[in-house]
Amino acid sequence: MTARRTPFYCRLENAVAIGAAIVAVLLSTGTAFGAPVTKTLNFPLSGNSSTNIFNESFSCCHIVVGDPLDIDTDIHGGIALDMATTANAGTHNDLTFTDTNLRQGSTLDLTNTFTRDSQSLGVDYTLSGELSVFGFDLNYSHTEGDTVANCGLPLLTEGCSDTKSITLFSFTPIDIGVAYLQVSFNANITTSASINGDGVTSHRTLAAGGSDVVSPADLTFTSTPEAKDESAHLACTVAAGQPVNYAMGTESSHVNGTVSEGFGVAVQGDAYIRDVPPLPDIHLFTVGPFDIPNVFTLPPVTFNTISLSAPAQNVDLGNLLPNETAPTVGMDTIPTDGTEGNPIQLGVTGTGPGGSLSPCGTDGLTFDWTFDDGGTASGLSVQHTFAEEGTHTGHVVVTDPTGLSTTLDFTVPVADAPLTLSCATSPVSPQAFNGQVANLHDGNPAAPLSGDGSTSSGTVSGGGGDYSIAGAHTYASTGYYDVSVHVDDEGGSSATTDPACTLLILAFAPGGGAFVAGDRSAGNGDTVTFWGAQWAKLNLLSGGVAPASFKGYAKSPATPTCGVTWNTDPGNSAPPPTGPLPAYMGVIATDSAQKNGMQISGTTPHIVVVQTNPGYAPDPGHAGTGIVVAPVC
Repeated sequence: MTARRTPFYCRLENAVAIGAAIVAVLLSTGTAFGAPVTKTLNFPLSGNSSTNIFNESFSCCHIVVGDPLDIDTDIHGGIALDMATTANAGTHNDLTFTDTNLRQGSTLDLTNTFTRDSQSLGVDYTLSGELSVFGFDLNYSHTEGDTVANCGLPLLTEGCSDTKSITLFSFTPIDIGVAYLQVSFNANITTSASINGDGVTSHRTLAAGGSDVVSPADLTFTSTPEAKDESAHLACTVAAGQPVNYAMGTESSHVNGTVSEGFGVAVQGDAYIRDVPPLPDIHLFTVGPFDIPNVFTLPPVTFNTISLSAPAQNVDLGNLLPNETAPTVGMDTIPTDGTEGNPIQLGVTGTGPGGSLSPCGTDGLTFDWTFDDGGTASGLSVQHTFAEEGTHTGHVVVTDPTGLSTTLDFTVPVADAPLTLSCATSPVSPQAFNGQVANLHDGNPAAPLSGDGSTSSGTVSGGGGDYSIAGAHTYASTGYYDVSVHVDDEGGSSATTDPACTLLILAFAPGGGAFVAGDRSAGNGDTVTFWGAQWAKLNLLSGGVAPASFKGYAKSPATPTCGVTWNTDPGNSAPPPTGPLPAYMGVIATDSAQKNGMQISGTTPHIVVVQTNPGYAPDPGHAGTGIVVAPVC
């Protein structure tokens, strides 16, 4: 037998789609409490279309089959291929979790596993044409569908192929009454598909009591089976007993690709002997089949996108169990160096797994602090200031959103705040001292002031932890003195200036008034002549030369002050004090001395302390001298 092929051309007219009926079923498997649970959502995806791929006529081939059939014929006909089918692609999602984790404050160990089940892709064929066999001119037209198993829903890519044998016609070329020969012609259509897809996508929500447990999101599965971790923390703010629901929106998939067809012919003869009805005819023998494969192959044709979908489904995983674990907390390290009047940091720390404060998390907890001095605070970490020293007590109550609480009692050692003293006396002072002697810093800025009120006690002023201490005392003589200050706190702290403050006590000329020296001759450490017949020659003044009649004593003012004018009489007519002079005496350092009639006057820009030498007498012939040891002003 020989076959002759002729060219065949096809024309793409429309796209392809697939259809399928949808049935959704929710399944669950019951287990003992505390064991793994699986709940299943079934999603039969389906799609449909009615798109012609090609419809062409052809002159196919010359068929010769020898004895005993002796067939010699040409086949002329046509072929039409339609993707006018339904397609079904069953899928399901297994939701696996442990039911004891369906509890307030727990993490639900949920896993979503997608699995693609059996599926198929269908095509419809329409074949028509004519044959000339044994002198018979036969016309045929036949439509039949084929199902290509395991093809139709690729998660990414997939190829499939299936051959369908379609009987075009059969006839009886030889009939001798008691026996006959029946010949059949079949077309073998091979459908090959190369398809790709974008996976299966659904919009997932996981909610408890109507509130999202995790943010809604699209899930796309690109392989089978494929597991996705859907673990979620179940907040304690959701009331116990509320259902926990897992929902998946409309599942969808999209299929694209190409399809090609191969065409072959099979011829077969069967001999029969007629029997008396209703008995069936007796089959004697079969000739063939004689297959002529791959008479022609159509080139691949691209079909339009096929969209498959399945309706949304949801299932309650169970009701939310109540939280049974109170906050797992302990006191954080309590400071041992806290002092009165200063904030002390206090806090709690988690003692649960991984240092957790509560199965409910931290955000929903409340922390209520109470102290023995009546103070209160709130928060995981707080500061509190105790006004007085001592061992103080308190407690903190930690409560979770479900109402479970833990109470912690604690004690806090609080020490008396330290005192710090520093000298603040002026370098020099008159014998009747009255002024600041020291600066006090109390570590307790809220400490109250107190004193005994007597003239021998210091007085304390100030606030906020920084104070000034002042005192008054009249010294019997001039010279250098140590001033020591001691402060006691009611809480037991004390402080003493160490080293003691040094104070230079001075006095002016006995009886009032003051001796004078030139300002340019009275620098610290200079030897000066503050009284004598040669005063005008021995003292230099920045404002000019002093009159010769000025001997160095100013009778007024009685107590000199910087910036105040002094005046006196010439010579020793003031008269000067009789002596003895103070060992450390205040002396005016003047920058000018002018005589106006019988009055001599000048200014007092500075006052210095002079350590006096022996030899002074109130007449100008017994000079008063000394060494400048300190400035006063």
